[in-house]
Amino acid sequence: MKQALLYLVTQTPLHAGAGSTSGVVDLPVAREKHTRYPLIPGSALKGALRHKAWAELIDNKQSNGTKAEWLKAFGPEAGEADDAREAGNLTLCDARLLAFPVRSLRGVWAYATCPAVLARWSRDLTLIGKTAPTLPTWPQPFREGQALVGDPGCGLFIEKDKIVLDEYSYNVATDQKVDVLAKQLAGEIFPTASGFEYFRSKFGRDLIVLSDDDFADFAEHGTQVQARIRIDYATRTVADGALFYEEAVPPETVFYTLVLDRDGVSLDFLKDTVGLDVLQLGGDQSTGRGFLRGNVR
Repeated sequence: MKQALLYLVTQTPLHAGAGSTSGVVDLPVAREKHTRYPLIPGSALKGALRHKAWAELIDNKQSNGTKAEWLKAFGPEAGEADDAREAGNLTLCDARLLAFPVRSLRGVWAYATCPAVLARWSRDLTLIGKTAPTLPTWPQPFREGQALVGDPGCGLFIEKDKIVLDEYSYNVATDQKVDVLAKQLAGEIFPTASGFEYFRSKFGRDLIVLSDDDFADFAEHGTQVQARIRIDYATRTVADGALFYEEAVPPETVFYTLVLDRDGVSLDFLKDTVGLDVLQLGGDQSTGRGFLRGNVR
């Protein structure tokens, strides 16, 4: 079995929905129950990859792969002959949150994370047989208003040791181990292709480690909420019942997911033949939402 981590970075707002709710937001994003972190359901991710592979293989004929490879990777459609029914070789877990973009008074935005998120990422690396990095020793506990960055040249500072995220001020210390970790993560997340140098550099420089509680607060309340309407063209007003509020994860959010390949070939088909340079999933695809960039490591 071949195993890998697939990193996903949102390029546009992403609505991977959780259905309707009785709360203020009519269409919230999917979240983990216990942490309230946004997530991308594995079923939605696999469905989007399946559709992309089919479109490029059959509809647009941009791929050199075959339908047999597609069936081996993703399994047959409902209604195929019984003797052809076999589960696909690819397993994709729910995509977990790794870094969340937070508005900053300097540097426009920071990539925020926390010890709990990094510990889960490290644990998931060992789960698929990869060597996990040695994580820094975090303050126990983080004091209120305390945070860590790695690079002394971090572009978020408004003073020597002060950073303002959203409306919250943080006293920030630098830690060389955080610097090493941030630059390692930047190399894992962002492909070496042209056009990603800025983001790779910014992530390595402007990753900030917050307390678990502060990060959870930003991840829960820092999403975009947009009012959506449908016009009744006869009256030129909002149609009855057609005003609703929809939540989306902002651009520059970083997720990762575990990818398991039973035959060791389908993952190569996914990376090399289908490609992960552009992937679209979630709701409102016709309005340009849900574009992601993937990188398999």
